[in-house]
Amino acid sequence: MAIRRERNESRNYRLVRLYLGDVEEIERALSALGPNASKVEFSNGEWEAETIAELAAKGEGPFSEFGMRRYGPGLVSFDTNGSTTRLYVSNPDDLQLRGAFEKIDSLLTAAQPPLVVRWLHSGPAWGVLGALGMTAAGAAIVVAVSMLRGDRPPGWIAPVCLAVLALVLVASRYLNRTTLRENGLVYLVPKSARPNFFLRKRDDLAMLLIGGVFGAVLTLLVGRL
Repeated sequence: MAIRRERNESRNYRLVRLYLGDVEEIERALSALGPNASKVEFSNGEWEAETIAELAAKGEGPFSEFGMRRYGPGLVSFDTNGSTTRLYVSNPDDLQLRGAFEKIDSLLTAAQPPLVVRWLHSGPAWGVLGALGMTAAGAAIVVAVSMLRGDRPPGWIAPVCLAVLALVLVASRYLNRTTLRENGLVYLVPKSARPNFFLRKRDDLAMLLIGGVFGAVLTLLVGRL
């Protein structure tokens, strides 16, 4: 007699940002699995709890490691560990499990940034940045050698090379931090309680401003040579 094997299913997400309201929605989806299922389990990489309030008492986040799961009649789980965010269901053919899985999937999909932003954190974007950096560095070397030989290259080449190199350095630093360490973040506070964009990104904006001023000064110096 043939034995039917249950199949599982998982989906991955990038740069997910979840807030208290999102976590509560995921909890409601898991709780809808019925009375025969176990309690919803929460974890943040260091603590485990059975309620959001219990876990929030340990800290409001952001948490780069966070998980929620419920067992019975199968397993539905959501986990993020900083480098990947994953939704898993042990038996997608079960209607209850499938319903919870699709509900949570819609929440996680909505919590991702636009496709353009996700592409900027992908491998091809790193390749583009690397190509731009090498091209600008090579052009800068050619300009420097020409100036040492007494030639006078067009005045716009050096400023453009410096500007591209500065852009590549700033973008690489930002993408490295957000891609490798902040792929998924969970905040156990309402979204309205978070600081605005300028307060959150003040360090990056300050670095960008300093890089712009530095590039402008170098451009003026090179232009006077």
